[in-house]
Amino acid sequence: MKEMNKLHYRTAIYARLSIEDNGIRSNSIEDQIYFLKKYISRHIQLSLVACYCDNGKTGTNFVEVR
Repeated sequence: MKEMNKLHYRTAIYARLSIEDNGIRSNSIEDQIYFLKKYISRHIQLSLVACYCDNGKTGTNFVEVR
């Protein structure tokens, strides 16, 4: 019998929702989190330890970041 993979990975989700060029926000951040949690739950070597969300913040304008 093949030895099972005994490695275990502590896993975090990073979901990011950006504002498109036209300024309209997408409703997909919940979908991203849902699909990532589903993926993690199907892989026994992964355990979810944190979920980080970047809801429309920019990575190019640091004046807004506080």
